[in-house]
Amino acid sequence: TEPSAGSDANSGKTKAVLSEDGKSYKITGQKMWISNAGFCNLMIVFARIEDDKYITGFIVEYDPENPNGITMGEEEHKLGIRASSTRQVFFNDTVVPA
Repeated sequence: TEPSAGSDANSGKTKAVLSEDGKSYKITGQKMWISNAGFCNLMIVFARIEDDKYITGFIVEYDPENPNGITMGEEEHKLGIRASSTRQVFFNDTVVPA
């Protein structure tokens, strides 16, 4: 989910912009309450391609040594399910191959 989207997945504001050469997308936006974000190395990120009516899923690799514009928020402190890492994830011109 995203801060302003709630349970309406299609109202997300995360954007993906195709590069001029058509070989990659740049993803910019924010996701909230992402399960296992603290130790993942692969994400499925939903974003809107420019002004498309619908969202598209992207496979995004995450390497803390080379974050590619991805930053993680602090660990969420939950009442239960403490074995699962839950964080916000921020994308700032994250490059993803087309």
